[in-house]
Amino acid sequence: WDRNPSLSKALLTTITESALYKNGLFPPPGSNPLTKNGGGLTKVEFQWMVAQDLFSKYDEFEDALALAIIAVKPENQKTRAGKTLAGKYQGQWADKIKNCLTKMRKITLNVIGQMGLSGMGITAEEQLLAKGSDEMINKW
Repeated sequence: WDRNPSLSKALLTTITESALYKNGLFPPPGSNPLTKNGGGLTKVEFQWMVAQDLFSKYDEFEDALALAIIAVKPENQKTRAGKTLAGKYQGQWADKIKNCLTKMRKITLNVIGQMGLSGMGITAEEQLLAKGSDEMINKW
């Protein structure tokens, strides 16, 4: 993510443009309708879906992602110590998504902590400058 910052923006776009991904990764409060009646997908499965959708758009990930997709096909699944290799590959790609989202969450919470209520109600640069507080301007 650090070598290719556009991935972070693309990840957010991929999630926010899909109600399925958004609700699967960040379900609303209450019972999750996707798993309510014993069915549905886990967060890891949603993360795997997002990873496929996101990384398939980048040539640099094409070969590695293709290997993981091939491994996931039922006819190619082999077990090692009771675990499928498909689960291993799927989990590795899902972890990339999970780790990036965790990092984004920490950064966002840090910014919110620094800003406090200073950004509340400010909708335009003029409003910020009118406040006259250098500290607020620096944080904004």
